Amino acid sequence: MPEESPSQGLPEYFLPNMQKLSEKIDGCLQETRVTATIASNKPKEEQITKHDFSEAAKKLIPFSVSLAQVGVDNREKAGIALLSAQEVRPDFMRIILEDVYGKELAQTGIYEATDLSIETPISLPPLAKYFPEIGQIVALNKRYIDIPNNPFLTLLTLPVEKRAFFTGALLEGILNQEIFSLEDSKAEVFQRSLTLPQIMAYAKKVNELERVREYMDIYTSATS
Repeated sequence: MPEESPSQGLPEYFLPNMQKLSEKIDGCLQETRVTATIASNKPKEEQITKHDFSEAAKKLIPFSVSLAQVGVDNREKAGIALLSAQEVRPDFMRIILEDVYGKELAQTGIYEATDLSIETPISLPPLAKYFPEIGQIVALNKRYIDIPNNPFLTLLTLPVEKRAFFTGALLEGILNQEIFSLEDSKAEVFQRSLTLPQIMAYAKKVNELERVREYMDIYTSATS
């Protein structure tokens, strides 16, 4: 079984890999629009919103934003994805928020007021009352992006708790020159970059070989 952090009950690789994921997708969500297609009688710029994320918001994105491909913009020759930022795991939010505000945050009464003290998924928007960086995340909900040619962005289609593993597998693949690094062009579909041997190799490294079938099922379902 994988080594766990005694303080959080998470694999040792979890938080470092989620930070790497934040870095690898930085910039991918900075421009969003309100529709899945561009109206022919309106300039594209009128439907674009530019997001200037704080460093705290960037850390939160891998834990709180999901993507789903909804089609292809034929004029742009780019895949289009819908952003969702509605529910979050409180335990993950506590980890990141305490990293930003300090562990004293647990003593402020905010956890109890926002349900951050419970262990079941909670609604994200009410948290914006106390945390401006969460307001930046909520602003992404039900907006669309063109899919960039970035295999790490694909991981936002996966369950949050699985994203760290696949981030590590992608990083290993790029390091070993089995997966080529990123390009600036747009992609028509989410990239399916990982293969069974690469997933097995990383699973072996983090002592999770018994979970390979589960990981393959999740990955192929999200990228098929």
